Order: sequence, then C-alpha cells, then structure tokens
Amino acid sequence: MNIILYYDELTITNPLGHTAKEHKYGMFYFTIADIPKELRSHLDLIFLVACVRAEMVNSDEIDNILSIINDNLHELFIGKLMSTSDGDKKIRGVLSLLVGDTPAINRLLGLKEGVGFSYCKCRHCFATKDDFDLLFEISLFKQRNVEEHKLLCAQLLYSQTQATAADFSKQYGINRYSKIFEINSFCSFDPFIQTPHDVMHILFEGITPHTLREFFTDAYSGEINKYQIADLQITFDKFKCHPLDVNDYPKYLKLNSFTELNSHINLTASSTWTFFRLFPIIFASNLKEFRSWPVLEILFRLTSNLMSHKFTPNTQNLCKSLVIQFITTYRTIFANSSFLPKMHYLLHIVDAIPKLGPPSSYWCMRFEAKHKQFKSVSRNSNFHNILSDFSFKHSLQMSYISSHSTLEEPPSFTNFRLDSNSFNCNNCTNKKMMETVTKISSNYNTYCTSDLLLLAVNPRSLAAVGMIDKMYC
Repeated sequence: MNIILYYDELTITNPLGHTAKEHKYGMFYFTIADIPKELRSHLDLIFLVACVRAEMVNSDEIDNILSIINDNLHELFIGKLMSTSDGDKKIRGVLSLLVGDTPAINRLLGLKEGVGFSYCKCRHCFATKDDFDLLFEISLFKQRNVEEHKLLCAQLLYSQTQATAADFSKQYGINRYSKIFEINSFCSFDPFIQTPHDVMHILFEGITPHTLREFFTDAYSGEINKYQIADLQITFDKFKCHPLDVNDYPKYLKLNSFTELNSHINLTASSTWTFFRLFPIIFASNLKEFRSWPVLEILFRLTSNLMSHKFTPNTQNLCKSLVIQFITTYRTIFANSSFLPKMHYLLHIVDAIPKLGPPSSYWCMRFEAKHKQFKSVSRNSNFHNILSDFSFKHSLQMSYISSHSTLEEPPSFTNFRLDSNSFNCNNCTNKKMMETVTKISSNYNTYCTSDLLLLAVNPRSLAAVGMIDKMYC
C-alpha cells in the first residue's frame, strides 16, 4: 500500500484578524496512491493523520510529531493485521510521497521556508539566483542527497559561533536536521526525490498570475490604454462559459487589477486555471498581436501538457523544451521584471515525471479542499479543544462512510450529535397516529432530520453511526 502524506496549515478565523495566529493549526492528511485517481480525488478517501497547533510545527516540537508519524509508518511497513471483507489480512504500507506547498515541505525537511532568505533557493538542488538565468538542464545543477545533507546538518550543529551558524544556514538553506530523514532507515524513502513541487502552487498560484500581471502591465504601458481595457472587460463579462466551468469562472474579476502594481488578484487556484484556459478563447483576437503574447502562448501549451493524465517520453521532452522556451522568452520580453524561483521549479516538476508520474496525480488541489470540512467544525465549536473536535468528528464521519460502503456525499461534520441515549431510536408502530416533524428537543438536546447519532462504540470495530431519516411525535 503506497501512501501519499500531505501537510499544510489551516487558519479557521479571519487571516487578517488579531486571532489569526492563535487559531492556526497544522493538518496532516493521507490518501492511498493505489486507489484510481478518479476516486482518490473524493474527499472521503482523504484521511486525517494528525492535527496540531501551528506553533508546535514552527518550534523544536515538530521532531516529536514526526517521530510519532515515523513510528506509525514503521509499524505499517512491518505489517498490521486488519479486518477486510475477505477476512483478516496482514497489510503493509510504505510512504511514497510527501506533498504540500513549498514553505510547508521545507519546514518539515528542516530547510528555510522563505527561499528569499537563502543563497540556495531550491530543496532539490543547490541552484542559486544566478544559476536560474544560465542553466536549464537538471543535470547541470548539483543535486541534494541525504548523506551530504546529514554532514551539512552536523556542521551547522557544531558551528563555533552563532554568527557562523547563521551564515552557514543562509549559504545552504538549512535550519536544522529533520526526523523525516530517519524514514529511510526502514524503507527506501528519499526526502529530496519524493517531495515533488506542487503544480497547483507553482503554476496556478505563482507563475500564471504573475505572468498575466506582467503581460497586462507591459501592454498597458505601450500598446493598450484604459479605454481598451474597458472594452476587454465588457468582452470578458459577456462571455458565456461551459456549465462545467460556471462554479470556477471568475465572473467578478476586474482586468485593470492586473495593471495596478499594489492590487491583489483574489483568485483561487481553480479560478486561475479556468480563467487561463479560457483566456485565449476570449481575448486571442484582441491581444495576439501584442509583443508579449508569445510568453502567454508558450505558457498555455506548457500548462495543457503538464496537466495531462498520461505521459509518453515525447510528451516529457515537449514539456522540457516548453519550460526552456518559456523562461528564455520571459527573460527577453520582461527583462526588467523579477524572476520567480518557481520558474526553476518547473524543471524539477518535468524531471520527476518518469519517476513519480503525471503531476496531476499528486497535486494538492483535493487535499486543500479537505480543509473546508474542518472549517465547518470551527463554526460550531467553542475553541476550547477544537483539535479534539477535529479528530473525533472526522472519526465519526469515517465510521458512517465505512458502514454505508458508498461514495455518496455524507452529511457535514456539523450534523453529528454525540448523545443519543435520551432519543428513542426504535421503530414506531403507530405512525399513522403521529405527526411527522423535522426537529425534536429532548433533555436539552435538539435533533433534526439528517443528523447523525453515535449509537454504540465497539473497541474492536468501527463506531455504530445512524442517520435520522424521519421523526414522529
């Protein structure tokens, strides 16, 4: 059984409020890579591993958390006896991938989270900012490896002065030695190979919005004016997208936000992907004559190929050449703009395809959608022990799903009721003499239709969870 482990931070309050840091939590999820990709994207097949306070992850206590995860992975690697539909079987599992956004994975690996504070700005190689403009072949970069990393961590630990340690840390982008590197003591897990860059964060939350801003800024400065922007806005507003794209189509987007330097383009990754796919259909006749259009055209082709579900050697070679074309064309046309390290990460994404498969097979889009379920818990919590609420209600939902053996959308976390002793769950014989109701209050508890009740707990099996279909009084 191949496991994909994911880590990210979840903020359940207003991120701009004074309690944002107080209510930020680190969430570990996992899914099973052996499940077909079409089913693996379902949120019911993404499971909670652990939830901790974010300050624990940002401190030395992260090693204690990782040690517990390592112990569980070791037990699973040896084998655990589990009950299946075919009887008891010994199941073995191994960690195949560790995924997340760049700061989250760098934090788990003990590397610097912000690449701007490091001379070496990549977690897979020792590439510097100067190398980004000169080298476009992965083999030309010195790759990181576990043995050398352990030696560098030892040198950092035994530095003679604090200033020496700070310089050494900035030189190699290392903060500390991580317990993640102890996983390969019992299985062949390479943290520098099996922690791929996420195509969602790299492309749709980084490169694509940045390139669109540069395109409109360049066009606005020489080839287009505010009146033409207004005409483009009218064309965009009148465009009728496909019904499958309606939910993600950014219909309230203002195109002039791309030309304003300090404006924030508030688009999700799915909205950016939808907008970028439809961009040439909507605006090609108006904008394809601009000098910066080739940059977008190459990025269109690169994105469509990277998001393919199947890859051949020819497809990988095409993606590799498109990455090089995009970087060189971008540097030529937008010579005065900043170069993102994420553009270098595209080389590693393409290089990992023969080893790890299509990038869409392990991207973070569906993992981040799992956050919504836990945010629904926070709306009905007093925040005294919300981590306990997260884990307990997730376990209840997994019990309900397992007992029904279906992938239909279950009730949300907020519908769980923990006390069913005072509620009569028996069948009513005189239903004709009673009135159907949708809500009943009993012993200070309120029950509604579609609520889930914890009926019984067996330590040797899953909890018995029932859903209220109808109520009579």
